Amino acid sequence: MRHLFFLAACVLVLSCDTLSLQERGSAGQPCFTDGTCLAPLTCVEDVCALTGGGDNDNAQPDDQTGQSDDTTIPDDDTTTTDNDTSPDEDAATVDDYTSLDDDSAPTDNDTEDPDVDTLPENACNEGEICWHIIDTAQTSCYNLTGSVSCPQEGSQFYGQDGNYSGGGREFQNRTTSDPTLIDDNQTKLVWQKATDGTARSWSDADAYCTGLAGSNYGDRTDWRLPTRQELLSLLSFDAQSVEALIDGFYFPSTPADSFWTGTKHGYNYYYVDFSGDGMSYSDAPETLHQVRCVSSPWEYLSERPITRWVETTAGTDTVIEDTLTGLVWQMAFTYDERLWADALSYCAALNHAQKGDWRLPDINELESLITYGAEAEHVTTFPTIDEDYFWSSTTNAKDIAKAWVAEFKYGIIRPDMAKDVNSNGIRTICVRNKD
Repeated sequence: MRHLFFLAACVLVLSCDTLSLQERGSAGQPCFTDGTCLAPLTCVEDVCALTGGGDNDNAQPDDQTGQSDDTTIPDDDTTTTDNDTSPDEDAATVDDYTSLDDDSAPTDNDTEDPDVDTLPENACNEGEICWHIIDTAQTSCYNLTGSVSCPQEGSQFYGQDGNYSGGGREFQNRTTSDPTLIDDNQTKLVWQKATDGTARSWSDADAYCTGLAGSNYGDRTDWRLPTRQELLSLLSFDAQSVEALIDGFYFPSTPADSFWTGTKHGYNYYYVDFSGDGMSYSDAPETLHQVRCVSSPWEYLSERPITRWVETTAGTDTVIEDTLTGLVWQMAFTYDERLWADALSYCAALNHAQKGDWRLPDINELESLITYGAEAEHVTTFPTIDEDYFWSSTTNAKDIAKAWVAEFKYGIIRPDMAKDVNSNGIRTICVRNKD
């Protein structure tokens, strides 16, 4: 009877295209389905291990993984057991957890089939951000012509970015055997501190980062072009000079120029403009842009579903919670073409879904709704947003008469929309923090 059950299980596995065989029987690997291991190993809690004493009897030795840095390996919580017939297709690489906190790695008690809620912390869809919204670094407040003391509630221009300034950024120098790198403790990304100031085509920029990986630059071998979301995370919106919109202490001598990303847009690739004068959009691969490479613990999985949006109703109003960022958005919004000051006032005074703490989103909050690659000409999966421009509460600190806006047709953010003009059909959507 036991053998018949084993045969039936094998037929079931082989008949499913989505399953793949998992290595078993060796030290640190799952036991065979009949609860045995290769001699002289013994099956202990579904894992093959030596027995007979020692603190590490049930542990997998580091030198027995047999895997290189870029090869996926099974962990205790992602390998299959006798009661788990589907292997974890989202298994992380060896180095994926090296830059994360200890509590982000899988635990020995996690043996259930992975789903959206149980994927490794370092896994996200390739079109999304992989972290909560970071601070824009804009702490000053502005009217239409200059900087002002941040207005009080009920006053004109109340509700702008500076009224809700966050905790700032958390960069840190990392000294290696040769260059100094920059750790971003909020996004877990590791960046080049210095660039060579050379504008390159996209293919040359990609080859440049690949070359850094091959040369073990900064003792790391996983350098690559950043995704657009990763590169946008470096923008600092408080700059008021000709310098680049970036933290000048940690990233000195950064050109006020545009930089390539690895994110495709049709036949082109996105770039991010750090000048504060132009939009961040996409360009043909032969165009010349700067390059800054990144090393990342994140594993981008195109097959990971984007299931962020949860509709809830309060009173007669329906709102949408973003489970990735913790923000709550209006589901239905008006198409009135307000001026910037009017958009601020509208959100600050809004009583919606039995809540009165709505605000106009800052540019990082607004940009988080973009999911690159969702469609070629509609780059968001947010249920009700169309392809128009939307106001943010963030002023262009280098040109105070203008504010930052986002567009959801092509994934553009731009700093050049005059606050006192709305000839582009700029819309207003309001946001609040989840209780």
